[in-house]
Amino acid sequence: MDNYILTFRAPLKTMLAREELIKTLEISIPHIQLHSFDLDDKQFIMRIKSIGRVEDEIQTKLLELGHRVAFISSNSISTAIGA
Repeated sequence: MDNYILTFRAPLKTMLAREELIKTLEISIPHIQLHSFDLDDKQFIMRIKSIGRVEDEIQTKLLELGHRVAFISSNSISTAIGA
């Protein structure tokens, strides 16, 4: 499997609960970790490092927890770091 940086747009509510949510995601979906959570052009952007394309699983789990995020993009690690 390839390594990816999965990028999501997230609301303020999700940003404020990020530590709890990431811990829950890491338990539910193996081999993921928070890469960054940034404010970009008045939108909160969450980037998650993963092995494989698991954006659907992430969105589904977050929705179960009451957080709706929008998937933006997926970049392989080699692409994301310019290799």
